[in-house]
Amino acid sequence: MRQYLFVSASLALLAGCVPVEVYHKAGASLSRLQADETACQVDALKQVPVARMTRITPIRTLPREVCNGAGKCRVVYMEFGGEVETYDANLDLRKKVEAQCMANKGYSQIELPMCETAPATLPGKVPALASNSCAVRTKTGYRVATPG
Repeated sequence: MRQYLFVSASLALLAGCVPVEVYHKAGASLSRLQADETACQVDALKQVPVARMTRITPIRTLPREVCNGAGKCRVVYMEFGGEVETYDANLDLRKKVEAQCMANKGYSQIELPMCETAPATLPGKVPALASNSCAVRTKTGYRVATPG
């Protein structure tokens, strides 16, 4: 249990270090960015609808030697896998269609690190990129911020 908590806490800390993808178009209003992003998402969904697929993970059997206090050992077998997973087979293609739509509207898709401290408010327009630009999570997605 302790190991599980340690791994969970470590992953949570690392999540803040991973760069995120954001759409950027210097000078665009945030409301225009949100409207364009929503329109492109809807358009992409129309062009590339959800295709739910189901798969079963492979079953693996691993031998393990178990010994008692008297030194008598036996081999036991543990099975892993066999879980049923549902996924959207069109997700990657739909994301490409969305990105192309945003590119057609003049946006670039860029990777930025998460801001260490989020600004109290975001400007009404998308700022120009600077060496200290970073991403802030908002209710509608990730947005570019330039602290200072």
